Amino acid sequence: AKSFPHVLSGGMRQRALIAAAFASRPKLVIADEPTTALDVTVQKDVLHLIRELQHETGVGLMFVTHDLCLVAKICHSVTVMHGGRVIEQATCTDLINRPAHAYSQALLAATPRPDQAGQGLEPVPTALIERMVAVAGNG
Repeated sequence: AKSFPHVLSGGMRQRALIAAAFASRPKLVIADEPTTALDVTVQKDVLHLIRELQHETGVGLMFVTHDLCLVAKICHSVTVMHGGRVIEQATCTDLINRPAHAYSQALLAATPRPDQAGQGLEPVPTALIERMVAVAGNG
């Protein structure tokens, strides 16, 4: 295509960047919030492209996101971090069904779910955040 980058939509720019990241077949691609600011249909296309390219190339993928719904769609295993420290590692299924750490439990409770439409979300307790920051600061 002969389009200039400023003419492309956000989704098209993101697809081009993802394709470029996989083109040289690195050992690992780090996708840091690759679907941020994209609408849901474009997010789906971008996730499909990432999975397709990863499957075709065998490249490892580190998918960084705050969206736990996306984690469940694209990742096999999850590392939960808080304050720059790893606090839990699990398969997606185990994390969603049996989160071991209080912070992971709080994150899952604060995630919107379709079956709870119209209900309030549980915020991450301030005391837990402060305790995690204190632990992170004392390492």
